Amino acid sequence: MQLVLPRAQMFTTVGHRPETRQRLRLATDASGKLVSIRHESFNNTSMLDDYTENCGGVTKSLYACDNVLVSHKISSINRGTPTSMRAPGAAPGLFALESAIDEMALASGMDPLAFRKLNLADKDQSVGLPWSSNHLPEAIDKAAERFGWHARKADIGSMREGDEIIGYGMGACNWEAYQVPTDARVILRSDGTALAQCGLQDIGTGTYTIVAQTVSQLTGIPVERVEVELGSSSFPAGPVSGGSWVTASVM
Repeated sequence: MQLVLPRAQMFTTVGHRPETRQRLRLATDASGKLVSIRHESFNNTSMLDDYTENCGGVTKSLYACDNVLVSHKISSINRGTPTSMRAPGAAPGLFALESAIDEMALASGMDPLAFRKLNLADKDQSVGLPWSSNHLPEAIDKAAERFGWHARKADIGSMREGDEIIGYGMGACNWEAYQVPTDARVILRSDGTALAQCGLQDIGTGTYTIVAQTVSQLTGIPVERVEVELGSSSFPAGPVSGGSWVTASVM
C-alpha cells in the first residue's frame, strides 16, 4: 500500500514549521562587548500537542555574554501540529538573532564582522564545556578575504552599481552534534578490501562517503577498496537519520 498526499494536504496533515514571533534585546559596554542578551520567542501549536520551536537554542552559546535569558511560549490554535523542519528552532531563531547583532553593531558604530569576532564565545557557556570543534573565527577571516570585505562601505545604501544598491552582509551560526549509542561492523577481507555495515540510513547527506573515508583513515586501506552497506535491519543498529546525529555517533 502507498499513501501519496496532494501538495495542498502536505501543509495540513504531516506537520509544518510553526509561525514565530520573536523579541530580542541586546546591550553592550563601551567597547562593544555584549553584557546582556534576551531572546523571547512565541509560536503556535495545535490543540492536541505542545510543540515548541526552540528559537533561542543557539542564542545561549554562540556569543560570549554573562547575562543571557532565553524563553519560549506557545499558543494552541485550531491548526495541525507543527514538526521539526531543517533546522528546528535555529532557522527562524538565528535569522532573528543575527539581524539583532547587525543592528547592535550599527548602534555601536562597529563593523558587523569585527563586532561578531569580538563577541564570539570561546566555550559553550550554556553548559560550561569547551567546544568539541570550532573554527568560526578562521572561517570568518577566510570568507572576508575571499569576499573582499575590506571594500565594504559602512554607510547604508552607499555601495551602488548603476541603479542597484549593493549590500555586503554576513551571519554566524553553530549547531550541536548529538551522540547516541550506535553499533557498526567492519570486516577486513583477505584480498585487502574492507566491508563496513550499519543499520542507519543515508538520506543524501554523504554517509556512504564519510563511512568509507573513516574506515580508510583508520586502516590505511584505499577508500576505493572500502565497501559500505547501510539501511538493513540485519546490520548493527544505527541512529535515526535526523538531528545531525549520524556522523557524530557512528564515526
